[in-house]
Amino acid sequence: MRSIRARVREFLEGAGYVGSVLDDAELAVSELATNALLHSRSGQIGGVMTLFIKVDPERIRVAIADQGEKSTEGEGALREDDDDFGRGKLIIDSCASRSGEYYTDTTHVAWFEIDST
Repeated sequence: MRSIRARVREFLEGAGYVGSVLDDAELAVSELATNALLHSRSGQIGGVMTLFIKVDPERIRVAIADQGEKSTEGEGALREDDDDFGRGKLIIDSCASRSGEYYTDTTHVAWFEIDST
């Protein structure tokens, strides 16, 4: 996660962002990337996830595209307990102005936006 957080921070600093916007974007992208690794094929051997960052005068938009649902073939339960389930969404919502997700046949994309005005 460190490299993804660093890439987001570097990109946003280069675009002139400072302060809490950087911290919020780093924390939110860390949650998205962690979820992609834990809950999709992106976290399995050979898995891939893609980071997208877009800035304009009104907002920052960050998205993580992963490889969809995790294959459970040959594995036990994906989650032993539900103690931490759902906290990532709360963290993202506290950092971002908007967030969401969508699916295609092979990809899951989770995103957030932070207003910059």
